[in-house]
Order: sequence, then structure tokens, then C-alpha cells
Amino acid sequence: MAVLFVASLALGFAVRSPILGWIGLVLTAYAVAQPLENRAVHAALLLASSVGAALLRYGFVWKGLRLFGAGADTDLAALSLGVSAGLVDRWVIAAVVLVAPVRWRARSWGVAIWMPAAWLVGERCMASIMLMELNGWLLTQARVPPIVHLVSWVGQTATALVALTIGCIVAGVLAHRRANVLASLLVAAALSFAIPPRRRDASALNGVAALRLQRRAEHVRGLDASVVVWPEAVSTRPLSLEEGPVDASVAPPGDAPSTHILGAVNHRGERAQNSAIVATHDGRALWHRAKISLAAVGEASRFGLRVGASADLLPGAIEPVVSVGERRIGVLICSELLDRTMRERATPEGVELLVVLAGDAITGDHPAGRELMLNAAIFAAAEQSVSIARASSRGVAALIGPDGTVYARVDDGHLRAASLPTSPR
Repeated sequence: MAVLFVASLALGFAVRSPILGWIGLVLTAYAVAQPLENRAVHAALLLASSVGAALLRYGFVWKGLRLFGAGADTDLAALSLGVSAGLVDRWVIAAVVLVAPVRWRARSWGVAIWMPAAWLVGERCMASIMLMELNGWLLTQARVPPIVHLVSWVGQTATALVALTIGCIVAGVLAHRRANVLASLLVAAALSFAIPPRRRDASALNGVAALRLQRRAEHVRGLDASVVVWPEAVSTRPLSLEEGPVDASVAPPGDAPSTHILGAVNHRGERAQNSAIVATHDGRALWHRAKISLAAVGEASRFGLRVGASADLLPGAIEPVVSVGERRIGVLICSELLDRTMRERATPEGVELLVVLAGDAITGDHPAGRELMLNAAIFAAAEQSVSIARASSRGVAALIGPDGTVYARVDDGHLRAASLPTSPR
């Protein structure tokens, strides 16, 4: 049983293989569905294997924390709180395994009820503590069109609940040898491939470029794009701007007649703001907003605890939507994309392009971290039915259509642009 738990959870947290994600889910539910009398051992095995797999899976977090000044400046209580919050769904599942009656757990439908419910409770707890929603298991399915298309119709949470419930039902059927139910599920799974996306038109990406910068820079040359999206906090010039329309000077970001949306650090009194600026190519700032939904790591303190040297940023207040010529563009800064409320505020009626100014500092240069953040953008595009231009300094710069299609991406390099070779329809 211990080997089965370790194998299933390790497989379940594999980012790059959607099939392994499903196998891990089914194996975990299958193991839990067994009528094991010693429930304390059962719960301990589940928790130990899942925590170990998650630490391997999210190992980039430890590297990334150093970029926020983690060390002597880090509040260890907050760090422990963050790790526990990220694994709270496993704690909930283990607790239910411990207290649920053996007969009820052993029924084919029992595990399909409380395991998805435990996952939902865990995700909500993590979101309230960490101020972001990762939907960890769902992000392993970003390359599965039926899953992405279903997200466009019912959202990420409902899709995850449906998928987890199906996986747990399959596990219960396998555990109790009910072939007729399994056959019905396989037919339903086959029919799911007929689910269309809610919207395919990605023409909003025409003339848009998203930059991938390895370090701060102030000028880009020869880029043929009408809108250029820069990463988070990329401008090095000190600023002190009010939010909303402004008329100020910044370092000229380009030599072509383009509109640039770039990240900067703004100062209001003694406190700093993580900001986004709309500027002309010759350095005239037209609009400014500060990040509203601050991350619990490196930007805001939680429950009086903080992680990182700059965990006292001043939040912004204005809506994250700006008009650029005839376009209405939603503007989010890094982890705001993981906040459902911010995604909705940035994509009201009439917005067809959402730009994300990401730093991805917490992921460092870890390949799994890069894919995790890209997958989150894919699901956000599908859920909001909007095209996304994502710039990044450490992760992936990408142009993503409203059906989750990645039209262009740049994974590395000092200064490279993700732009369209042809116009998407």
C-alpha cells in the first residue's frame, strides 16, 4: 500500500504529462477506496507521500524565495504557513480518511464524493491564505483540449470538480469490479472530445508582441508591433505617479511608433507600488495603475507575518482596464492572473485582449515553474474567453488565444519577443 501511495502521488503531480496526472489521480483514489482497517496508517501514508511528492513537484519555490530576500529576513512562521496552505487539500483528505467509516469509504461512490470535496476545501483555504488560486491538479491538463474547452464554458473550479469526480468514480469501479459503470464512463469520456471552445477568434493578438527579458532593460529596437507588452518591474527610472491618466516622462522604451505597456516601481511617500504604465515609444507616460491583489510572498504580509524584504507594498485602487487607441485592454500584474476576482475585473464586456506583466521570480529558472505559470495563463484565457499576451522576465512569454491555443512562446533569452508569424483567425 505504501508503494502504491508513493507511486500514485508522484505520478499525480507530474506537470508535463496529462496522462500521468490522470493515472496518479485514479491510483490515489483506488488506494483510498480499499477497506484498510488501520485508518491511522492509511492517513499517514497518504499525507507523507503527497507531501513528499508536492515538495519535489514545487521544488522551485525554495529557489525562488531567495530572490525575495529569504533568509535572515524571512519570517519562518510565514514560510511554514505557506507550505501548509499549499498542501491543505492533502491534509483534509488524510483527515477524512482517518475519520470516515470504513464501510462508507469502501463503497464505489464514497471516494467520488469526499475526495473532490476535500480538494475544493483545500483550494479555497489556500486561496484565502496565499491570495492566489493555482488549481494544482487541473494545471496538469492544460494540453488536453476537452478540459480546456470545458473550462471556457463552466470555469476552472467546476471543471476540476467534474474531472476529479470522474477519476474517483473510475477508481471506485475498478476497486469493486463494476464493468458496466466503467463502460459508461468511457463512452462519456469519448463524447467529451466533441466539446467546442466558447470562442476561437484570436484576432486581438494581431500586432501585439510580448517580451521575454532576463534582466532589466529600457529600450527595444526594430520591433514591428503596435502594442508591446513588457515584464513586471522592468523600468529602472524612479517614478511617483497618481493612478489613472497621467502626463509624465519615462525612459523611451522603443524606437518604433508603438504603445508600450510596461512594469515599473512607483513610490507614494515611504511605500512602493508594483505598477503598470502605458507609454509611447518616445517615453511619454499616459496611464498608470498599481497592483491591487498583492501576493502573500514578497508583497504583502498575512496575519502579521511576512516573507521577503519588500512585503509592505501599497496596493492600487483603480480598475485594471485601459483604452489604447480603439482597443480596450485589461492589464494584470503577475500573480493577479491567479486571482479570479481580478481576472473578472480586467475582462469586462468589450475587452478582447488581456496583457499580463509577469516576473515569475518565485519560479526561478525551474522548467516546472515556467510551465505551471504558462498553464495558468492558458486556463485563464479559456475561462475569460479572451486573448492573452504574457510577458515575463524569468518565465515564458506567450501569445494565447481565447480557446487556450498558444500561438507563440519564448522560453529563454535575454531579450526576445513572442509575436505572430501569421495572423490568427
